[in-house]
Amino acid sequence: MAFDIEWWWDFQDRIEDQFGFSRIREDVASRFASRIFTQESDISVHVKDRDLVIVGAGINSFTDIPESELLVADGFDVRDVLAQDLFKMGNVLQRLGILRVAAEHHGTSYMLSPSPEAACYLGMTFAADEEDCLAWQRKAIETNPEYGGSWNEIGEALLQRGNPNRAIEWFRGAINSVNYCERGAAWANLARAHLELGQNTSALFAAQEAAALLPDETELEELLEDLTEGFV
Repeated sequence: MAFDIEWWWDFQDRIEDQFGFSRIREDVASRFASRIFTQESDISVHVKDRDLVIVGAGINSFTDIPESELLVADGFDVRDVLAQDLFKMGNVLQRLGILRVAAEHHGTSYMLSPSPEAACYLGMTFAADEEDCLAWQRKAIETNPEYGGSWNEIGEALLQRGNPNRAIEWFRGAINSVNYCERGAAWANLARAHLELGQNTSALFAAQEAAALLPDETELEELLEDLTEGFV
């Protein structure tokens, strides 16, 4: 698999201005990748006219590193470090709407060091009605069953496909996940799913839970008002 990042240099200034992105970490990942993958992997990284460096204690983008040295980043597995950098780049690109290239970053990150975050965000580069969307979210859950973000993403995709009954199961899975900091979103989605099924009591309970976690959401306030009126 070839992973071409020559295009990145044209975007760096814009990204750094908008998001405060550190180009040193890009330098870090790319130099190591260009060296190690030709020997140890079927993944190759093509970098043009750049002197690149891997992150480590006392190492920066100006450090002279002998070509014969195998680098380790502060005691971490280098593949993990590179995977994290690729994921971060992919996340920035995703926010810029450059989805195809973002997907390449997330996919390569997952290949190097499988993480639920990389799989989840890769799934989010596809439309909700595409099977690849669900496939990568399931891959994220296989990697870590407690990754609530992918439970919620699958629920949203099913809800958009007109299947609220199945969506409810996934929203509940998100809410019950140990490692999930956005339970408010899952509760709100659960409320919408119950509402589509005409289950207003359950929808009201879920909306109340969501509002407690997301007090500034105007849409939730309106939903609660509408549901409460039905019980007056």
